[in-house]
Amino acid sequence: MKSFVILMAMLLTLTACQKGQDKNKIEVKTPTQEETAAVDTEVEVTETAETCETDGAIVYNAVITADKCPDGTGHTGTRTITVPAIGHNWGDPTYEWAFDNSTVTATRVCANDADHVETETAEATGEVTKPATCGEKGETTYTAEFENAAFADQSKTVDN
Repeated sequence: MKSFVILMAMLLTLTACQKGQDKNKIEVKTPTQEETAAVDTEVEVTETAETCETDGAIVYNAVITADKCPDGTGHTGTRTITVPAIGHNWGDPTYEWAFDNSTVTATRVCANDADHVETETAEATGEVTKPATCGEKGETTYTAEFENAAFADQSKTVDN
């Protein structure tokens, strides 16, 4: 029965850690309330940060040494809390046209991690929208469509 109580103390200690309560001392009572013992615990907290794509974790490892335990044996307990991935926080896309207007490249960067970059290069088609005359320049409109819905189709009109 004492082992059960000690294991319950471990869970309570780990829960107290999560709530910011005193993690180094917990009062343990048997279910019949006949025995009470103050149990000293040692708690190690290990954190793994969450990222855009990967869950993080907070691991609580509690140890009650045999000399501190009412039943004279040591106990350990571990509780892991999963911290969900934060997801990407994409910035606004930027667009860069090739010198000859044959392609346009769209780029967006994650605000949480600048190493997370999405790019797509789309081919542009050109259509003469205003023919040139002897006295006036003409115009050609270039249009590019992207497959990634995060990028807006682009068009550009140039004099020729």
